[in-house]
This record gives sequence, C-alpha cells and structure tokens, in this order.
Amino acid sequence: MGKIITRLFNAAYRRVFGTEPTGEENQFAYNIGYFGVAYGIASVLGFAFQVGAGRVLEPTTYGEYAVVISIASILSILMLTGITTGMVRLNAAASDDKMRSLVFSSTYFLVLVFSLVFALVYYLFSPQLAQLFSVSNAVFSLAIIFAILLVFHTISTSSLQSLLKVKSLALFQVVYSVCLLVAFLLLVYLRFAPVNQAVLSAYIACALTAGIIVFTLRGFLSPKAISRFWMNRLMKYAAYGTMGVASGVILTSVDKILINRFLTMADVGIYQAYSTASLSIVAMAVTVFATIFFPTASKYPDKGAIFQRINKLVPYLIIIGFPAIIGLEFIVMKFYGSQYPINWGLMLLFAATSLVFGLYNVYAWLVSAHGLKGARITAFITLTMALINILLNILWIPALGVTGAILATGVSYLGALGGFLYKLKRGIKVEL
Repeated sequence: MGKIITRLFNAAYRRVFGTEPTGEENQFAYNIGYFGVAYGIASVLGFAFQVGAGRVLEPTTYGEYAVVISIASILSILMLTGITTGMVRLNAAASDDKMRSLVFSSTYFLVLVFSLVFALVYYLFSPQLAQLFSVSNAVFSLAIIFAILLVFHTISTSSLQSLLKVKSLALFQVVYSVCLLVAFLLLVYLRFAPVNQAVLSAYIACALTAGIIVFTLRGFLSPKAISRFWMNRLMKYAAYGTMGVASGVILTSVDKILINRFLTMADVGIYQAYSTASLSIVAMAVTVFATIFFPTASKYPDKGAIFQRINKLVPYLIIIGFPAIIGLEFIVMKFYGSQYPINWGLMLLFAATSLVFGLYNVYAWLVSAHGLKGARITAFITLTMALINILLNILWIPALGVTGAILATGVSYLGALGGFLYKLKRGIKVEL
C-alpha cells in the first residue's frame, strides 16, 4: 500500500510541479494516503449509518437527530474553549515526551473543568435555552449529554493528531464508525425506541472511542504534570480558538437550527440528507488532509512555499472536484429513497458550496499553522463570516426555504476564503 501511494503521489507531483518531491513531502503523502484509506472505510460505514437512519427514522425523526447534533456542537464550544488547537500546535513543536505530558495533562484538566462548569450551567438554564433553540426540553437534554461526549471524543482524537500517530488515528476512525453503525442496527433490531435511536448510537460510539483512546494515552496524563505555565499558554490559544471554533460550528450548525425555527423538522431532515451527500463528503476529505497537514505545516518554517504549492493545486481541485461532488451527491441521494426527492437546483448549490468549503478549510488550516497570530486571524475572519451567515439565514430561509440556507452558507464560506487569501498574500509572521 505504501509503495502504491508513493508512486501515485510522485507521478501527480511531477505533473503539477515539474520536479521530484522531497523525502518530507513523500512522507506527508504517505501519511495522508494511509489515513485516507482508513478514513474512507470509516466514511462508507458512516454513510451507511446516515442513510439507514434517514430511511428508518423518516425525515421528522432524522431531523431531530440532526438538530440534537447541531445544538450539541454549539454547546461544546465553551466546554472545549478552542484549547485543542493550542494542544496540537504546542505538541507538534514539543522537543520531548516530558513536555508533551505537561501539555496533555494541562489540556485535559482545563477541558474537564470547563465541561463540568458549563454542563451545569446548561442544565440549570435548560428551559430558557431550549426555548431559544426552538426545541423541547427533552431534545435539549439529549443535546447536553451528547455535547459532553463530543468534547471528550474531540480532545482524544486531537491528542492522537498532535502526536502524528497516523496509524492509531486511522484505526480509531474505523472503530468509531463500526460502533456507530452496529449500535444503530442493534437498537433497530431490538426496537429500542425510548430515545432517538440515531442519537443513542452516537452516544455509544463517542463514549467507547474516547474511552479507549484516553486509556492508550494514560502514560502522558498525570495530576503532577498539570502546569500553570502551560495552562496559561493554552489559554492564549483558547481566547482565539474559541472564537474560531464557535464560528466554524455556527457555519455548519446554525442553518439546521434556523430551518427548524422557520420551517419544519422534516425540512431539517431533507436539508441534512443533501448536506450528507455533499458537504459531509468534502468534510471527510478535508479531515484527512488537515489531520496530517496542520501538525506538519506547523513544524515547517517556509510556509510561503506551502502557499505557492497549494495555489498550483487549486485549479485541478476545481476541475476534478465539482463534477465528482455532483456525481457522488446524486448517488447518495438515491440511497436515501423517495422520501428525499432530488432537486437539481439544490444539488448544484450544495456542490458549489462544498467546493468553496473545501478550499476555505485548506487555507484556514495554513493560516492557523502560523501560531498565535494565525489563530487570531482565523478567529476574526470566521467570526465575521459566522455573524453574516446568521443574518443571511434569518433573511433568506423564510423567503427561500432550504435554498436560502445553503445560499447563506455558500456566501459565508466564500467571504471567509477571500479573507484568508488576502492575509496569506500579504504574509503572516509566525508566533509560537
């Protein structure tokens, strides 16, 4: 497998850049390829879960699942406080395992404290917050539970990413998807319906995966290694990381919440199906790329050279990517069945937005690799676009329905992409 990946990468590299890749670039390609294969397997299982849930639960209940996930993503922002970005950046630059232990222990302590505090706050104000999100108290309670599990799943997988443990990270992507699909099939077979079966499956998958990963990392975690110095350093990243993460979550979640507010839960289900068939596919490719790219770019001193190489790749990504997304989108929508009718106008909008979303993420991760200054720029650009996204959703969803939601998302990502390109062309000073 490794030789095949290296040969394909060498051929593509020579075609695009006209030179031979370096050893570091070959290793980067190998890591992406290895992780990509595993993530591809996990993605197939994940799509089986999404399509199965969409068909078994029908649009309304499937929409409830999508709303729970979206609300939980927003609730998790203050629990994580953007610290994981700092953890990955600092561990990538760490000189030895002793320093990594200090970073890990300090990170996990901060996340544990923030999670307990904000979970209590959410619980105490759940009636008011449920009303704000236009959901029942029961649905909001499901979201609180999933937010807690999501936080520890995120920090555990980010821990593996910060160590560049590509094989372990790849394995646990598959483990998560297997747990998700198997749990759902068992719950459906047993006709266990007191709780939304898709939501409960996500609980099980998150808890099992995070628990196993943390157990494997136990050598890095110790109460004695909790350091005030490293907590202060992490909190510097957290200040901007929270803004960046919050903005990113808003860009991916607020549309579903506002569709539920202005339209119906069934419309959320249909929107989720189109999103799964397009944006989720690109998000998976971006995850594979960013998982290896961010810690690698963080260590690489000449980020201007990376920017130039990415720019040369962009035309190929557009020419190949757009028709590929449309084709995959059509196939996935067919699997969803007749309850989710195909609308070619929506498909084209989702495909175009997905392509912009992919490019936005590539440049955003390159900006973030510049350290604290990069984190600051990413935070302010994404926050601005997130606020514009909320405004556009409020204006366009009542008038245009789900079409308005995807238009708002596309315009927001396009604006953020323009902001990142402008900053990268001017040059960004690296700060640890």
